[in-house]
Amino acid sequence: MKPVIYDFKRGLLRLSVLTTLVLFALAGAGLAYLMVQTLTTSRAVSVRLVAASTLDTSTGDWYLEGVVLDISSMRVLSGVLEYEIVVYNITPQDKVLPATPIEVYRYRGVVRFSGFFNESAKLSLPSNLTQGVYRYSVNYNVTTYLGSLPGLLELAPVSHAEGSTYCAVTGGFSFHILSTTPAPGPGVAGEASILFAKPPDSGVKAAVALCTSLEGGFEFYAREAGKSQLQVEAAPPSPEELKNYTFIGRIAHGVKVLDVPLNLSRQSLVEVVLVYANVTYYASSILPVEQIPGPEVLIAAPFISQANLFAQFFPILMLYLAYVYIAKPRSQGALEFLLARPITRLEVYLTRLVAGVLVAVAASALFYLAAAATTAALTGVVFDVHTYVLLYAGTVLSLTAFYSLCYALSTVLKGGRYLAISIFAYLFFTIILQILVSVLAIAVMGLGPGFIEQVTKLNYQAAYFSPLGIRQFFEYFTLVHYSAKYGESLAPQVGDVVNPLLVALSVATWITVPAVLGWLAFKRANLSG
Repeated sequence: MKPVIYDFKRGLLRLSVLTTLVLFALAGAGLAYLMVQTLTTSRAVSVRLVAASTLDTSTGDWYLEGVVLDISSMRVLSGVLEYEIVVYNITPQDKVLPATPIEVYRYRGVVRFSGFFNESAKLSLPSNLTQGVYRYSVNYNVTTYLGSLPGLLELAPVSHAEGSTYCAVTGGFSFHILSTTPAPGPGVAGEASILFAKPPDSGVKAAVALCTSLEGGFEFYAREAGKSQLQVEAAPPSPEELKNYTFIGRIAHGVKVLDVPLNLSRQSLVEVVLVYANVTYYASSILPVEQIPGPEVLIAAPFISQANLFAQFFPILMLYLAYVYIAKPRSQGALEFLLARPITRLEVYLTRLVAGVLVAVAASALFYLAAAATTAALTGVVFDVHTYVLLYAGTVLSLTAFYSLCYALSTVLKGGRYLAISIFAYLFFTIILQILVSVLAIAVMGLGPGFIEQVTKLNYQAAYFSPLGIRQFFEYFTLVHYSAKYGESLAPQVGDVVNPLLVALSVATWITVPAVLGWLAFKRANLSG
């Protein structure tokens, strides 16, 4: 065992190997940084501000309660909320609305949040607001590591509130809270906004924002709606009808995230009902379950590209290790000197073969640890174990297969001749083979419709005949896993040519056959310089 460890350390701790690992780690960090910059400066698809805002125009008291969620996973995010409250005069002149609203007041503020937050301000509003018609808007921009989210809250009057109370909600689908009794009469008692989301490997959750002048709380009921049911009944449900719904929880003015004990899919529609004080006030609507790809999906492709960078160039180090272990000492006569000691040819062959494989295992582990740590630190994204295992296994098996081929070549070729042939083999499997596949496709099919799809399938078929093509199959399996988990079509449509049994056979063949043939050549080889 000691000779294996010695040769392993001699291979892994070589300056060229360590330098390459450092360069790949730096390249990975740079790529992760670019991913963060791209996400931060772009509109965040999965970021959602769930908030309720109220304004009392008689006192100038303004309140905002909210939380920022990554709705693909329903994680609570941290970041910065910049907002400005703007008041416009839209009083009609001679019964004609002004062509351009006249701004009469503006207030700016910033909130740094790391969970549920509350913000308030005392606004110095104009004193003549009761003498005209005014519009109250809250422009905001949320910035998180997943990107930025601009938005607008339009505050609307609450007719059942005392004084001049305005409110607005955001986050999901919004609807009014209505009165069912003659007194205080028909009108709006507030607004509700509900967002349903089903994170992968988790149950359904509901994010609720409620803005109301009513004290106490509402009872929140829900049930799955029929596929053809597009609207709710105009009348509120009776207590008997509420028995057909599932009680979700009790909600009051503000923001809340609740677990939904319903067996829903991402294609489900949900009928919701909010009732207050024996159905004296109610709100109802039919809402979808959100289907938003998370940051894992957005970052998966760049992360796989980062892994591809390593898998494309590290084989050069593997062919160099075979040169250092066998081809070079053989050309110098050092192996003949080594065999003068009490050690057999088989021991020398296996020791250095295993040492090279251990270098592939350890170097790949170091690379993926650095890549995963950098991605998690800069983006907050940690992929599931399935993803890391598939990508790591594909890289290790691909490097091992290529090393096995180069190791076999080193038993029949010496020095410079080995380097020339092994470098050609590397270029053939990484570049030339793909060019030949493309040329063949053009010659047979021409550049017609479906050409790209056919070339992609041919490349996967050619990967069976390449030791470096093993990684390509495991990348495909990773994308299939993501497509099934997140409902996104990420994997190429090559399922009819990717057979797991043939992949396993290709892996076993590329690793074992060159190793066996190399041994048959090595045990008969003339090892003198």
